[in-house]
Amino acid sequence: MALRSPNSMLWLALLVWAALLCGSCHGRFVVEKNSLKVTSPSDMKGTYECAIGNFGVPQYGGTMVGVVAYPKANKKACKSFDDFDISYKAKPGSLPTFLLVDRGDCFFTKKAWNAQNAGAAAILVADDKTEPLITMDTPEESGNTDYLENITIPSALITKSFGDKLKKAIDNGDMVNVNLDWRESLPHPDERVEYEFWTNSNDECGPKCDSQIEFVKSFKGAAQVLEKKGYTQFTPHYITWYCPDSFILSKQCKSQCINHGRYCAPDPEQDFSKGYDGKDVVVQNLRQVCVYKVAKEHGKPWLWWDYVTDFAIRCPMKEKKYTKECADGVIKSLGLDHKAIDKCIGDPDADKENPVLKAEQDAQIGKGSRGDVTILPTLVINNRQYRGKLDKGAVLKAICAGFRETTEPAVCLSEDIQTNECLENNGGCWQDKAANISACKDTFRGRVCECPVVKGVKFVGDGYTHCEASGSGRCEINNGGCWKDSRHGRTYSACTNDGCKCPDGFKGDGVHKCEDIDECKERTACQCKECKCKNTWGSYECGCSGGLLYMKEHDTCISKNAATEVGWNFLWVIFFGLVVAGIAGYAVYKYRIRRYMDSEIRAIMAQLDGKKRYKVSDLTFLNCRTRAAAAAAAEAPLFDALRPGGVYTRAQLRDELDALATSGMFDHVTLQTKPKPDGTLGLTVSYAETEWPAVEHFKCINVGGPMARPDGDELELDDDMTARERMEHLRRQEREYQQLVRRAKPCVLPEKLQRELQGMVKRQRKVSSGLLKRMAGRIERWYHDEGFHCAQVVSYHGNLDAGEVVCEVVEGDITKVEYQFLDKLGNVVDGNTSIPLIDRELPQQLRPGHIYNNGAGKQALKNIDSLGLFSTIEVQPRPDETNQGGVIVAIKLKEHDPKSAQVITDWSIVPGSQGRPTLASIQPGGTVSFEHRNICGLKRSLIGSVTSSNLLNPEDDLSFKLEYAHPYLDGIDNLSRNRTFKISCFNSRKLSPIFVAGPNMYEAPPIWVDRIGFKANITESFTKQSKFTYGLIVEEITTRDENNNICTHGSRQLPSGALSMIGPPTTLSGTGVDRMAFLQANITRDNTEFVNGATIGDRCIFQMDQGLGIGSKNPFFNRHQLTVTKFINLNKQEKGSRKPPPAVLALHGRYAGCVGDLPSYDAFALGGPHSVRGYGMGELGASRNLLEVATELSVPITVKNRHTQVYAFAEHGTDLGSSKDVEGNPTEFFRRVGHGSSYGVGVKLGAVRAEYAVDHNAGTGAFFLRFGERF
Repeated sequence: MALRSPNSMLWLALLVWAALLCGSCHGRFVVEKNSLKVTSPSDMKGTYECAIGNFGVPQYGGTMVGVVAYPKANKKACKSFDDFDISYKAKPGSLPTFLLVDRGDCFFTKKAWNAQNAGAAAILVADDKTEPLITMDTPEESGNTDYLENITIPSALITKSFGDKLKKAIDNGDMVNVNLDWRESLPHPDERVEYEFWTNSNDECGPKCDSQIEFVKSFKGAAQVLEKKGYTQFTPHYITWYCPDSFILSKQCKSQCINHGRYCAPDPEQDFSKGYDGKDVVVQNLRQVCVYKVAKEHGKPWLWWDYVTDFAIRCPMKEKKYTKECADGVIKSLGLDHKAIDKCIGDPDADKENPVLKAEQDAQIGKGSRGDVTILPTLVINNRQYRGKLDKGAVLKAICAGFRETTEPAVCLSEDIQTNECLENNGGCWQDKAANISACKDTFRGRVCECPVVKGVKFVGDGYTHCEASGSGRCEINNGGCWKDSRHGRTYSACTNDGCKCPDGFKGDGVHKCEDIDECKERTACQCKECKCKNTWGSYECGCSGGLLYMKEHDTCISKNAATEVGWNFLWVIFFGLVVAGIAGYAVYKYRIRRYMDSEIRAIMAQLDGKKRYKVSDLTFLNCRTRAAAAAAAEAPLFDALRPGGVYTRAQLRDELDALATSGMFDHVTLQTKPKPDGTLGLTVSYAETEWPAVEHFKCINVGGPMARPDGDELELDDDMTARERMEHLRRQEREYQQLVRRAKPCVLPEKLQRELQGMVKRQRKVSSGLLKRMAGRIERWYHDEGFHCAQVVSYHGNLDAGEVVCEVVEGDITKVEYQFLDKLGNVVDGNTSIPLIDRELPQQLRPGHIYNNGAGKQALKNIDSLGLFSTIEVQPRPDETNQGGVIVAIKLKEHDPKSAQVITDWSIVPGSQGRPTLASIQPGGTVSFEHRNICGLKRSLIGSVTSSNLLNPEDDLSFKLEYAHPYLDGIDNLSRNRTFKISCFNSRKLSPIFVAGPNMYEAPPIWVDRIGFKANITESFTKQSKFTYGLIVEEITTRDENNNICTHGSRQLPSGALSMIGPPTTLSGTGVDRMAFLQANITRDNTEFVNGATIGDRCIFQMDQGLGIGSKNPFFNRHQLTVTKFINLNKQEKGSRKPPPAVLALHGRYAGCVGDLPSYDAFALGGPHSVRGYGMGELGASRNLLEVATELSVPITVKNRHTQVYAFAEHGTDLGSSKDVEGNPTEFFRRVGHGSSYGVGVKLGAVRAEYAVDHNAGTGAFFLRFGERF
């Protein structure tokens, strides 16, 4: 460091740095571009280039859809649009607005700021002259551009010609829809993203330096996660300049450069007469590069982030700590080899090149698509310069955009970098506010308007203006929004799979109203001569006179005489005879066709050499019916196995043709071979798909699991069979199949999809094999989209000639759930955990008899993980080999070690004489703990801990706790009752709030309360919100002073400095030691829930302690307290990702009292952070009875896109005049008033509450930092 006096040669310094800065300006600058796609009007459809602005937040990796608007006034957006009463805020359900403005008259950033304030989602700046696109940059720093940091909308510069086209279309009244696409702004590597950060260590250059170090601090965590897991390769870089040859010997170059003018940096304060020199910055820059290199050599390059952050905090220039000594301290604290770093730095005074800094200067020169680096800070991702705000979320989003879609790491899917477009007008997507259902989904690539799946019901529609529940489950969600009513034990609903339609027997719109139809009065039923009609709600009753029988289908009465039965039987005989004859004829036809294809395939294959392998270079599929050729296998999906470029033997080709010929999908299939000059083979596959007449009906059945046909039951046609035997065989197969169809379960396909499939077969003149395969693909896609990943179409059956297609599906019925325990190496071992304990956590959907669903598997993972017994949990479905279409759910578990132990040490730090922290003692304190979990495999546990402030001599200060927990007291199989038994022994020490001085008094000597004893209780959970705990506590209580001596009375300091020793007794016995036993019961009802981070609901706790008259002076008492708290959601804010918390009004009350013996240490303390805020612990008094009331109003606010809460509170507490009833009256002795009020305001900062509270008794206020919640 060089500290110096004012210099008279200031003009020379200015001349030197003018030369330095000019030398750095001649570089290559690359404009980063993305694409803009116009989707309407039709004459402008296409993709156009635009240049990304160097401000705002580009949506790297995502897209944004909007409507272009061109203002009628303020066309250059240099003024606020509020002055012209113009707003571009999107209306609910509409697309966001992209504002088109003209270039000129003001900064680009000013245009963007005015557009953003007007409600625009993005800004397009049209160039005012024909020229290549440039990057819109930020203006030079000035006091009038404070809004720069607050620009969040993306911006792009477009060419003048494209801008003129957009303006013309808008003037013509066309709606111009565009799609801004940033997905290709950053190239996608194969495995990882490489990025560079150009910075320097100077912390005195104003806002730019501050923003750099703030970015490093905030981004450090994400950067280290990405680097440690190998997702990224990060490299830090530092810009240096060289001193012109003519100035190397000047004093300015010597103070600003190292290595004789080769590597320089500007003066940190821009004042050559004071502070640090530029060469100090260069050396620190060099040290930071070397820290990175040495850390990288040791496999920990991410330590650079720790060093830079710690150095900025511990070694700032303002505190004159920007030195090598301070840097070495940081390096040592990170465990790095400072000698290796010093060797890397070399000699800054040597007249030679420094290889590290020389490499940094070379790296400044642009390569490929990256321009020269000339400004700070600069971020380069995948060799492309990053444009936009230097913010953790924006930069992380840009890095994540460098990954190919679906390959990004988990950190890229966190809520921190979501675009949050759904918060504004629901992102322009469809929304049902009444049912709290939205089609908007936030991702880092942008919001997606996609109809959701709610409770297993899929909504269909475009996602923007319309989404409608579909399928069999739609009526479970608010009855589908349709009419529903119940009378006389009957319930009717207008909800159907097709919409809202009044059921038969009713009329109306189906939504709001359905009225009963009086069929008798309106003469729509039961109108025959002999009929007698009676109307009922939703139906009617019809009878016949004269012993006749009513036929509802024909609305007539007929005789019960069956004289015509013989005629009908004769007709049935004729019909079945024709059916049998048709089946026999069809079987003979298929048999002959099959034998013909076999002989043809054998003849073709005989032309190929059985020992050679043939490469297929040309593959053509020829449809013999249409005489059309498919250019590729993709256009003939029936031939999945054959591909151009494949290599096959003669046997493999024969197998493929045999499989096609026997598949039942073709009436004819053959193969023609054509040798090529290069030795490859050309193949032409000629085929005729099997076709059936057009059908009218489609049916889908589940033939998997219990419905599956047993393997081996089907017999193939034998060549030796007679015609009669063949016919009998076919008849038997048909009967068995019809039985299977009758007992099979219907598929879970929604009605809408079944109608779609039925429409597919109806539209075709004939049903072909290709059509059936396309239908199978559509069915399987639906199953997989809904999470039924094990479902697949296995075949089609049915009487196609009779007009019905029957699709057989195995849906993945669960036949068995099995558990596997694995060791650390993945070997199957015997587990310690009881299977019924795990089995009770499985959701119903994952049990045998249900269809396997991926969502149920994920829920099982969460439930089993909540037991806390396993380190690894996997739920894997696999086919059941013994049951066709069945699924066995295998749950693989790795158990935690059943026993563990740890030692945690701590050192006491106190302020020294000069305010610096020093060790209070060389004696280490700490905690030794152990845990034996999952005893007997039933989740029972034994936990113990020992704590001392002096581990070298623990008997002086020792506390311990040993606890045994025994869950499922009534048995694992008893699901109706859930009780847990716990027993513990303990030794604890706490500072008593009873013996503290009141306001305006000298500090009172502290009294410590030691408790040793045991506790046994049973906790019974009635519901998830209610539980009841009851048990017995036996303990010995000892009161001690600060010297660890037994203390029998409290004391206070008199004005003379002496202690008054006639204070209230500390124990009931008066000896300083009490022993007692009492019963304790606690019932809790907690209906609270978290809504976007805020607590809503109510909580009620009642606790009672009942003394048994056992112990010192036979203590007999009843101590009780009731706490009631209610949290009211004032603005009815709904739950949702990234939604703000609601405004909450908290009302709180607490009453406590004691009847009977009351030792001082068990009196109720009044005042403190959880009693009456604004006062210290026990500052208001110690009482036998107590009443507290409090209210708090919290309101959400948003700061830098993060939600937090500010709140105001008022509290009051009183001893109800009962302080005098406490032995020795501690309240009066320590001059406390026994009541008090407070009020104040605060703000929540994560888990910390910063608040200002006013002591109403004294009329003074103070600031407090609290951790956790008040209520």
